[in-house]
Order: sequence, then structure tokens, then C-alpha cells
Amino acid sequence: MFVSPTPQVLVYVGDEVTVNPDGAVDLVRTFEFTTDEDSPQAFTYSRQETLGLDVKEIVGSAVPAKAALRLFPPAPSRPGTVTWEIIADVDCTTPVVVQLRARLVSPNFQHPLSYSVTFESIPTVRYEFRLHVPFPELTESSRLKAQVTPDPLEIQRFDDGTCYLIARASLNSTGPIALSFSHEVEPRSTRLMQWYRQHFGHDAPLAGFVGVFALHLLSDVQGFISATIQAGMPPERIFLANIPYSTKQAAVANLWTMGIRNLYITNDDAINKAVLNAIADAEVVARRTPSKLIVVEDGGYIGPYLHEARPELLDITAGIVEQTQNGIWQYEERGVQPRIPLVNVAESALKKNTESPLIGRSIARNVEDQIGKMGFGLGDQRTLLIGFGATGKHAARHLKAACKDLTVFDTNPDRRKEAEVEGYRVCSTLEEGCRDVDLIVGCTGKDSIDSSALLSLKQNTYFANGSSKRRELVWKDLHDLQTDEQLLPAGVRRITLITEATLTLLANGYPVNFVNESVPDEEIAFVYGLLFRSLLLVATSNLSAGLVPVPADIQSDVKKHHYQMLGRSLPDDPDE
Repeated sequence: MFVSPTPQVLVYVGDEVTVNPDGAVDLVRTFEFTTDEDSPQAFTYSRQETLGLDVKEIVGSAVPAKAALRLFPPAPSRPGTVTWEIIADVDCTTPVVVQLRARLVSPNFQHPLSYSVTFESIPTVRYEFRLHVPFPELTESSRLKAQVTPDPLEIQRFDDGTCYLIARASLNSTGPIALSFSHEVEPRSTRLMQWYRQHFGHDAPLAGFVGVFALHLLSDVQGFISATIQAGMPPERIFLANIPYSTKQAAVANLWTMGIRNLYITNDDAINKAVLNAIADAEVVARRTPSKLIVVEDGGYIGPYLHEARPELLDITAGIVEQTQNGIWQYEERGVQPRIPLVNVAESALKKNTESPLIGRSIARNVEDQIGKMGFGLGDQRTLLIGFGATGKHAARHLKAACKDLTVFDTNPDRRKEAEVEGYRVCSTLEEGCRDVDLIVGCTGKDSIDSSALLSLKQNTYFANGSSKRRELVWKDLHDLQTDEQLLPAGVRRITLITEATLTLLANGYPVNFVNESVPDEEIAFVYGLLFRSLLLVATSNLSAGLVPVPADIQSDVKKHHYQMLGRSLPDDPDE
């Protein structure tokens, strides 16, 4: 709205938007306008801005000083709209530059990048939009919509970690001009988790609970979190710590856009600190509400700690869902007897019989890929596989087809016998197996390669970790025996031992299955199906303290719908 009798010309509008990790948006909006008169004059100009989000704070400035800026705060009925006015002295020169700085917040914990600006009855305007995001990976799975009437918008994308999008429009129109931006992300979800989201969310069984999760943040976690939210646990009541070595930043970015702001992300081995922070913040919410905590985790990072260091929290914890065998072993190795329900997804028949073949195949494929990057083929390698358990035996089957020479070792004599019956060369001790091999693949899930085995290495040996944690090697023993180390490309680390033998750690000793794609999301969707159904079980059942097996009917239901979503019939072979 123009108040002065002299026509004004708005020549430039610029938006610089910075989205913060906590979800708040900092907007700097710059206007430049002038008159169509050559001589200085007095004038008044006012404008109403709809910023799209609730305005928490706003300040403004104007140049030159003879142009006074007045800001009118948003009315309660329109929390996203502000009005400003310029009153210029008679000798004020143009152009006048106005800058508004606002902190915007989303009222419903939704993704904030959705707002618009409208210019009415303006003959000429040059518009520029810059977007800064906390996760550059938002660009990988986002859709940006820009609608300009009547002129098109030129969009340039950057990926420097700070500013990833610049949009420019040169608009020439005497009628209304509308620019609308919305940055949307469609969370990746498997068909199985979409089905559970649709069928288990209506009664909000998770309402009133606070979730503390320590998970591998891969692409398939998004479907699980989406189903959890739909089942009644809002984003602000989910506290999520990552497992560093497997985390994919694109998944973190998408979780953030889903409203998950309580993200405890670490890029090193300091997961325990992230977990402690997640527990502390979740406790505050749980006690204030009051609500019960539910733990879901991969690896025993939270549950054993609660028993050992925070036993008082067990009184407000409904139960724990553990996905991995390593997590179950944590209780055994630390001598912790669960005092609350601990749902044992790790040892469920469905997970063992269906996941193990998939993981074993993936280990063999990723080992072959990593060895290939070193300039060799598996066919050139004399290979020792350690651990002939549920996963190891399937890895062995795939490695045997590709390796020059495969030997198997397991501390369990029954498993060694089983491997021998299946036609594998078997060694009776680990030290024997480590002599004169080119490649060691560890699939025990435990710390098995100790100083005695390391001192048995006679040449340059490669090591691949087929576990789900950075285990297999006894890291203290390796550190004590090393004399030198060298970092190679592709995250490879070469250790020289006191014997002058070298041990080359593929993926720096981290699980090879997390370097590239492990198992396709749809193929392994049943694992998150089991986690989700177990989460609901804890929330809706009065379970006894101690280790709780996943009920057979839940396993059957997950299996049935998993194969339906894959378009396959149920297998008759339990090992399929």
C-alpha cells in the first residue's frame, strides 16, 4: 500500500533463509525501493509481510537515516504477518534500503521451509532467494517448488554445506506477483512399514510414552520413525542417538525434516556421550509429563547402562527392545540381569532364519568390493573365515564360490564339525588359521583376534569385519603390538606389527556392511517390522521382567506381510 502521492518503485527484494538444527528459521529480508522523481521528497511507504511461520522475534533497520522505520508486531490472530512503514523526510534521497531480521518458528513441529511472498501492483522487482540448511544432504531427496506468476524463476543449486540454493527472478508485471517456496521431503519407507503405519496408528498406542532410541541411521530407519509417530509418539518425544560408523547423513537430514529435533549425532566413537545426553533429556520430558520411557536399540548401548548407572530410571521405563545379538551379549558380558522387560528381537526365529542369509551374502559382496579396491580379486586370496554361526555360515557359502582357498575356524567344536561336514577346510586353532593367509573375515560378533593370533601372522594380511560392531579384533592387543600405521585411500588403515608383518584393515576395521549398501531396504524390512511390533508390545502389554521372546503370532504376522509386500509367497524352507 502506497501512502504518498508520488509513485514508488520497488526494485529489489532479497530473502536469505538460514534453517537451524533446532528447526528455527532466521530470515533476513532486504527491500530496496526508489521514487520515480529525481529530487528528494517526503513520502510514506507501508507494507504487510506474510512470513509463513510464527514470528518469535523481529527487528528492522533502514538506510538512509532520514527514512524512519516503524514495525508493527503480528496480531495474535495472524502470528506470521508483520507490517512495517517508512516515513521519509522531505530531503530524503532514494534508494531506501530496508532490512528485516526475524526468528521464525513452526507452531506444529513441522518442517519449516514453507512460506510465500506476494507483490501487488508493482511495475518492476528483482527477487533473490538464498537458502542455508544444516544438512547439505537435504538436497538429495528434497523437492523445491517455486511458483512465480507470471514470470519463471531461475534456480541454481550449490552444495557447499552452507548455501545450497539461490533463486533469482526478474519480474515485470503490473498485476499481483506471487512467489511460493516449499521444501518438502518424502521420507523413505518400505512397503511393509507403510502398511504398519496405516494399520496401527489409529488408536495411538504409543501416546503417553517417551522414546529413547540408539539405532543405525540408514535409509530404512525413516519408515520406522514415521510409523512410530503415526502410532502416537510425537516427534518432540523421540530422543534418537546415532551409531557413528553406520550413519548416513541423508537419513539424518530426512529425520530432521520429519520433525525429529532431538537428534544426538556424533561422528566418532563417542556414542556413549550421545546416549547419555539423549537419556538425560528424555528423562526431563518423562518426569514432567509424567510418562514412561521405552528404549529401542541396536547394540546394548542404553539398557545395560540404565541397570548399572541409573537404576532409578528403571521405575519409569516400560521396557527395552533389543535388535542385535551383540546387544543381548552386553547383558551377559556385564553380568546384568534385566529388571524390566527386555524384548529379544535378536534371537527371534524370523530374524535369525531370514536375516542371516541376507547379511552373509552382503558380507561376501562387500568384502569382494573392498578387496577389489585394493587391486586384487577374491580369487587370489587365501581366506580364513572366523565364526561359523548363523551369519558366518552363509558368508562362508558365498565366499567359497569366489575365494582361491577358504578355511573356517570357530571356537565351538560342534560348529567346526558342521563346517567340515559341509566340505570346508577347518583349522583346530585360530593361531593355525592365521598362518599364511591373505585375508581374514571375522563373523563372530565378539573380540576374537587377540595377541596370540596377531603374532601368528606371517605376511601381509587383510582383515574385514563382518560383525555389526567394531569388534572381532582385540583392539588393545593390536595397539600394543603395532610399531607403525599408514592411512590409505578408501578408509583403509595398514598396521605394521612388531613381527614386521602387516595387517591391513578394510574400512578401518569397521563393519564392511556399512561401507556400501548392505541389504536392500525392502528385503530386510521385516527387521523394522519386528522392532515396531515389539515396541507396540511393550506399550500395550503387561510384560514380565527379564528376557522376553517375540511372540510367535507377531513373528508370523510380520513374516506374512513382509512377503506380501514383496509380492512373494511364504517360503517353505525356514532358512530361506
